[in-house]
Amino acid sequence: MHNLGTSRVPDTAPFDQYRNRIWNGLRADYPTRHNTAGLSGLKQRPDEELHAYIKRAETNWHTNTGSRHDNGTPLILHLFREVLIQGLPERVRAGLAQVVGLADLPDLAWRQNLEHHSAAQQKKQEAELADGKAAGKKATGNANSCSRSDPQSARRQEEGWEDPPDATGGSSTRGSTPKPQTQTTIHRA
Repeated sequence: MHNLGTSRVPDTAPFDQYRNRIWNGLRADYPTRHNTAGLSGLKQRPDEELHAYIKRAETNWHTNTGSRHDNGTPLILHLFREVLIQGLPERVRAGLAQVVGLADLPDLAWRQNLEHHSAAQQKKQEAELADGKAAGKKATGNANSCSRSDPQSARRQEEGWEDPPDATGGSSTRGSTPKPQTQTTIHRA
Protein backbone atom coordinates (compact mmCIF):
# COMPACT_ATOMS: atom_id res chain seq x y z
CA MET A 1 0.00 0.00 0.00
CA HIS A 2 3.02 2.28 0.22
CA ASN A 3 3.28 2.57 -3.59
CA LEU A 4 -0.04 4.33 -4.14
CA GLY A 5 1.50 7.70 -4.81
CA THR A 6 -0.32 9.41 -1.97
CA SER A 7 2.55 9.89 0.49
CA ARG A 8 3.31 13.45 -0.74
CA VAL A 9 -0.32 14.53 -0.94
CA PRO A 10 -1.35 17.06 1.71
CA ASP A 11 -4.02 16.02 4.21
CA THR A 12 -6.35 18.71 2.89
CA ALA A 13 -6.48 17.10 -0.58
CA PRO A 14 -9.93 15.75 -1.51
CA PHE A 15 -10.24 12.00 -1.07
CA ASP A 16 -12.23 11.52 -4.30
CA GLN A 17 -9.11 12.08 -6.42
CA TYR A 18 -7.29 9.16 -4.77
CA ARG A 19 -10.13 6.81 -3.93
CA ASN A 20 -9.59 4.36 -6.80
CA ARG A 21 -5.85 4.06 -6.15
CA ILE A 22 -6.43 3.35 -2.46
CA TRP A 23 -9.21 0.88 -3.15
CA ASN A 24 -7.11 -1.01 -5.70
CA GLY A 25 -4.21 -1.09 -3.22
CA LEU A 26 -6.47 -2.52 -0.51
CA ARG A 27 -7.78 -5.19 -2.90
CA ALA A 28 -4.23 -6.11 -3.94
CA ASP A 29 -3.00 -6.43 -0.35
CA TYR A 30 -6.16 -8.08 1.05
CA PRO A 31 -7.78 -10.14 -1.70
CA THR A 32 -11.21 -11.62 -1.11
CA ARG A 33 -11.36 -15.34 -1.70
CA HIS A 34 -14.43 -16.49 -3.57
CA ASN A 35 -15.38 -20.15 -3.49
CA THR A 36 -18.60 -20.66 -5.43
CA ALA A 37 -18.29 -24.46 -5.18
CA GLY A 38 -19.42 -24.25 -1.56
CA LEU A 39 -22.64 -22.53 -2.59
CA SER A 40 -24.08 -25.23 -4.82
CA GLY A 41 -24.25 -28.07 -2.29
CA LEU A 42 -26.45 -26.27 0.23
CA LYS A 43 -29.62 -28.27 1.01
CA GLN A 44 -32.31 -27.90 3.64
CA ARG A 45 -32.19 -30.78 6.11
CA PRO A 46 -35.45 -32.72 6.58
CA ASP A 47 -35.75 -31.72 10.24
CA GLU A 48 -34.55 -28.13 9.75
CA GLU A 49 -36.87 -25.15 10.10
CA LEU A 50 -36.99 -22.71 7.19
CA HIS A 51 -35.67 -19.82 9.31
CA ALA A 52 -32.64 -21.86 10.41
CA TYR A 53 -31.99 -22.92 6.80
CA ILE A 54 -32.05 -19.29 5.63
CA LYS A 55 -29.64 -18.25 8.40
CA ARG A 56 -27.33 -21.14 7.50
CA ALA A 57 -27.50 -20.12 3.82
CA GLU A 58 -26.65 -16.50 4.70
CA THR A 59 -23.65 -17.62 6.76
CA ASN A 60 -22.55 -20.01 4.01
CA TRP A 61 -22.86 -17.25 1.40
CA HIS A 62 -20.77 -14.85 3.49
CA THR A 63 -18.13 -17.51 4.16
CA ASN A 64 -17.78 -18.49 0.50
CA THR A 65 -18.07 -15.09 -1.17
CA GLY A 66 -16.65 -12.74 1.45
CA SER A 67 -19.67 -10.42 1.31
CA ARG A 68 -23.24 -10.29 2.46
CA HIS A 69 -25.95 -11.29 0.03
CA ASP A 70 -28.00 -8.13 0.62
CA ASN A 71 -25.21 -5.53 0.45
CA GLY A 72 -24.41 -6.03 -3.19
CA THR A 73 -26.10 -5.42 -6.46
CA PRO A 74 -29.51 -6.81 -7.41
CA LEU A 75 -27.66 -9.52 -9.34
CA ILE A 76 -25.94 -10.76 -6.16
CA LEU A 77 -29.28 -10.83 -4.33
CA HIS A 78 -30.85 -12.76 -7.21
CA LEU A 79 -28.00 -15.30 -7.22
CA PHE A 80 -28.33 -15.78 -3.45
CA ARG A 81 -32.06 -16.36 -3.77
CA GLU A 82 -31.54 -18.92 -6.54
CA VAL A 83 -28.95 -20.82 -4.48
CA LEU A 84 -31.31 -20.80 -1.50
CA ILE A 85 -34.29 -22.01 -3.56
CA GLN A 86 -32.25 -24.83 -5.14
CA GLY A 87 -31.60 -26.20 -1.66
CA LEU A 88 -35.30 -26.44 -0.77
CA PRO A 89 -37.32 -29.68 -1.13
CA GLU A 90 -38.74 -30.44 -4.59
CA ARG A 91 -42.36 -29.70 -3.64
CA VAL A 92 -41.47 -26.27 -2.24
CA ARG A 93 -39.48 -25.44 -5.38
CA ALA A 94 -42.44 -26.52 -7.53
CA GLY A 95 -44.77 -24.24 -5.58
CA LEU A 96 -42.35 -21.32 -5.83
CA ALA A 97 -42.02 -21.86 -9.58
CA GLN A 98 -45.72 -21.01 -9.88
CA VAL A 99 -45.25 -17.56 -8.28
CA VAL A 100 -45.13 -14.90 -10.97
CA GLY A 101 -42.34 -12.35 -10.46
CA LEU A 102 -40.86 -14.05 -7.41
CA ALA A 103 -37.32 -12.91 -8.23
CA ASP A 104 -38.39 -9.25 -8.33
CA LEU A 105 -40.29 -9.22 -5.03
CA PRO A 106 -39.00 -7.18 -2.08
CA ASP A 107 -37.24 -9.22 0.59
CA LEU A 108 -40.20 -9.38 3.00
CA ALA A 109 -42.68 -10.56 0.34
CA TRP A 110 -40.12 -13.02 -1.02
CA ARG A 111 -39.58 -14.57 2.42
CA GLN A 112 -43.34 -14.71 3.03
CA ASN A 113 -43.70 -16.75 -0.18
CA LEU A 114 -40.95 -19.10 1.01
CA GLU A 115 -42.67 -19.51 4.39
CA HIS A 116 -46.07 -20.09 2.79
CA HIS A 117 -44.90 -22.77 0.37
CA SER A 118 -42.70 -24.44 2.97
CA ALA A 119 -45.59 -24.61 5.47
CA ALA A 120 -47.96 -25.93 2.78
CA GLN A 121 -45.47 -28.65 1.84
CA GLN A 122 -45.02 -29.60 5.49
CA LYS A 123 -48.81 -29.87 5.99
CA LYS A 124 -49.14 -32.06 2.88
CA GLN A 125 -46.34 -34.28 4.08
CA GLU A 126 -47.92 -34.65 7.53
CA ALA A 127 -51.33 -35.42 5.98
CA GLU A 128 -49.82 -38.06 3.69
CA LEU A 129 -48.03 -39.61 6.64
CA ALA A 130 -51.26 -39.67 8.66
CA ASP A 131 -53.18 -41.12 5.69
CA GLY A 132 -50.51 -43.78 5.24
CA LYS A 133 -50.68 -44.77 8.89
CA ALA A 134 -54.50 -44.87 8.83
CA ALA A 135 -54.50 -46.99 5.66
CA GLY A 136 -51.92 -49.31 7.18
CA LYS A 137 -53.99 -49.76 10.34
CA LYS A 138 -57.14 -50.36 8.30
CA ALA A 139 -55.43 -52.96 6.12
CA THR A 140 -53.95 -54.67 9.16
CA GLY A 141 -57.33 -54.65 10.88
CA ASN A 142 -59.06 -56.18 7.85
CA ALA A 143 -56.44 -58.90 7.50
CA ASN A 144 -56.64 -59.72 11.19
CA SER A 145 -60.45 -59.99 11.15
CA CYS A 146 -60.38 -62.28 8.11
CA SER A 147 -57.60 -64.45 9.47
CA ARG A 148 -59.54 -65.16 12.63
CA SER A 149 -62.54 -66.52 10.74
CA ASP A 150 -60.95 -68.09 7.66
CA PRO A 151 -57.15 -68.27 7.21
CA GLN A 152 -57.45 -69.05 3.46
CA SER A 153 -59.63 -66.01 2.89
CA ALA A 154 -57.09 -63.80 4.67
CA ARG A 155 -54.25 -65.13 2.52
CA ARG A 156 -56.24 -64.55 -0.68
CA GLN A 157 -57.06 -61.01 0.41
CA GLU A 158 -53.38 -60.25 1.10
CA GLU A 159 -52.47 -61.57 -2.35
CA GLY A 160 -55.10 -59.37 -4.01
CA TRP A 161 -57.70 -62.04 -4.76
CA GLU A 162 -61.39 -61.43 -4.40
CA ASP A 163 -63.94 -64.15 -3.62
CA PRO A 164 -66.87 -64.17 -6.08
CA PRO A 165 -70.36 -64.20 -4.53
CA ASP A 166 -72.07 -67.59 -4.21
CA ALA A 167 -75.75 -68.28 -4.89
CA THR A 168 -76.83 -66.73 -1.58
CA GLY A 169 -74.99 -63.46 -2.20
CA GLY A 170 -72.15 -64.29 0.23
CA SER A 171 -68.63 -65.03 -0.80
CA SER A 172 -67.45 -68.45 -1.83
CA THR A 173 -64.06 -69.76 -0.77
CA ARG A 174 -63.58 -71.75 -3.98
CA GLY A 175 -62.96 -70.47 -7.48
CA SER A 176 -61.49 -67.12 -6.46
CA THR A 177 -60.69 -64.60 -9.17
CA PRO A 178 -58.04 -61.88 -9.11
CA LYS A 179 -59.20 -58.53 -7.76
CA PRO A 180 -58.94 -55.80 -10.39
CA GLN A 181 -56.23 -53.28 -9.53
CA THR A 182 -57.49 -49.74 -9.10
CA GLN A 183 -55.56 -46.60 -8.41
CA THR A 184 -56.98 -44.06 -6.01
CA THR A 185 -56.14 -40.42 -6.56
CA ILE A 186 -56.57 -37.96 -3.73
CA HIS A 187 -56.92 -34.28 -4.60
CA ARG A 188 -56.41 -31.74 -1.86
CA ALA A 189 -57.03 -28.06 -2.01
